[in-house]
Order: sequence, then structure tokens, then C-alpha cells
Amino acid sequence: FEFRNAWWSADVEFNGLPANLLIEYSRGHIPLQSMSGRLSQQLHFEGRPSDRLQVSGNLEFKQLGLNAPELFATPLKAGDGEVSFTAEWTPRRVAFSQLTILVSNVSVSITGDIRSTNADSHLQLQISASAMPLAAVRNFIPTKLMTPQVESLLANIQQGDVIIKKADVDANLAQIRHWAETGIGKGISFQAELRNLGMKLNREGALPLSEVHGHIALENDLITLTDIKGHYGNSRLNSVAGTYALQERALKLQARGDLDLAEIREQLLLGVFPAQAKMVADIQELNGRGRAEVSFQRIKEAPPQITGTLELNNAQLR
Repeated sequence: FEFRNAWWSADVEFNGLPANLLIEYSRGHIPLQSMSGRLSQQLHFEGRPSDRLQVSGNLEFKQLGLNAPELFATPLKAGDGEVSFTAEWTPRRVAFSQLTILVSNVSVSITGDIRSTNADSHLQLQISASAMPLAAVRNFIPTKLMTPQVESLLANIQQGDVIIKKADVDANLAQIRHWAETGIGKGISFQAELRNLGMKLNREGALPLSEVHGHIALENDLITLTDIKGHYGNSRLNSVAGTYALQERALKLQARGDLDLAEIREQLLLGVFPAQAKMVADIQELNGRGRAEVSFQRIKEAPPQITGTLELNNAQLR
């Protein structure tokens, strides 16, 4: 009689289990170096360990910390939360029909599977999440897989929420590790909604973006922005759409807005938009409002190409 070949129908409960035991049992197939904190679990098993097990349960974690130096520059502090799941386990595959994570009133749902070989593991996961504060979410974004430009952009976010409508991961661990050198490529995509985003821009003297709403997506290393609205200082962005290719670092934007002309003039003179500063160097006074439509293109560090139209409304020019 072999224990692994026996039929299991069991309920198991653990209290105060060290979280780092999950690393030891993963056999190196997950990109985590260490975990801290305590776990309490209630599990139900049905099946044969040598062949197939149906596993379901609830897990509560306290002061959970994750150290994944291949993905994150610093260790993560997940804090306290709960996990519920239903899964099928075989010797080479774990498939989640339901995995829900609750942390600080945020709910994350995951389905999919993790398949293992002697050499590597392959992740095929589908993820969605409720509204989450962007300031907290950026701590869990693997910045070591991002280009410096995207990492800097994330660091400048000051407020707002994001709702992950859909995210897909279809890649093996070797491929994910390679992204640390090349940046994210094929194998990951997402669709998300931005709400009330506020962020500062890198240029000295630039005004902050505020009350930004819209949609952002990533597919095959191409970031797409649609239906973006918000404010730049006292100017209103009525519509912004465009793309950013991560590998080529190619940005294309189309924007319509209602401008505070005096404020925009000051921004031009400060060099926030240096290519256009000469246009207003001889203008001593510019007041009123204007409606602008602009197309912007830039590849890497090349000079930007900007075209557009400006309609003045009760403007004063001297």
C-alpha cells in the first residue's frame, strides 16, 4: 500500500504556518527568493496525489512580505489579507478555476494554470481586479521588467485609481526573466480603466496633470491610450489618444483641448515645450482661451514632430 496512490478525502487546517515554506515546496519554480509572515489555512483534498487532486480552501495571511529581486528593486509588503481558491493539482500542472485575493478592500480574481517541467515553469493566467489606488499598485508592478522611461512615469503618479478589466500572462519563467534585460515583450497584455489620476511631469516647470480619466491597454509591447480626459493646470484635455511602443520607444499622440493661453505662454517661455518657445518670444501678453488640436510624434531622443491648429476665443495678444 502506497500513501500517494491512496484516495484522499480530507480536511486539513493549519495555524501560524511560516510563509517561507511555500518557497521550499515550490522547488524553485516561482521567482521568489523568500517570504515572511504567517499563514492560516483550511484545505479540502479529494483524489490521488500520484495522479490528480481536487483542492479547495481558504488562506489568511498576516504581515506577508515577498522578496523577488528578479522582478522588484525592493521587498514588497503585502500586509494582511485573505485568499480563497479551487484548483486541480497534477504532478506537472496546477490549474486554478477560481483564485480570489482580498487585501485592503481590493479584490483580485485569477484563473489559469501553471505547468512545470524539470527545466522551467509556464504561466497562463487571466487576471481582473476591482478599483485599486495607483500609489499602492505601482509597488507591485515588476519595475525590473520595465524600461527606465516607464519606470519613471510610474514613479511620478501621485493619486488616482485603476480598475484592471482584464490581464493575461502567457509566458515561461525564463522568458519573464529575459524581460529584465529587454523590457516586457510578447506574453503579457492588459486592459485597464484610469480614474482621477494625478501625476507630475519630468520637465522642470511643468504643471501637474490632474483628474485624468480614460483607458489604457498593453498588447505585444504596445501601450494604447483611448478616451483620455483631464486637466493640465487651468487647461482642459477634452480628448487624448495614442500609442507608445516600448521596444522602439516611439510615442504618437492626438489631442484636443481647451487652453488657458496665458498659462500656456508661460509654459512655453519656461521651456516646458522648448521646440515652440521661439513662437512666443516676442509676445508680451497673451490672455483668453483657445481650442487646440495637436498631433505629436517622437521616436527615442529625436526631436518631436508636432502639427496642429489653434482657434482663439476672446483672446488678447500684445
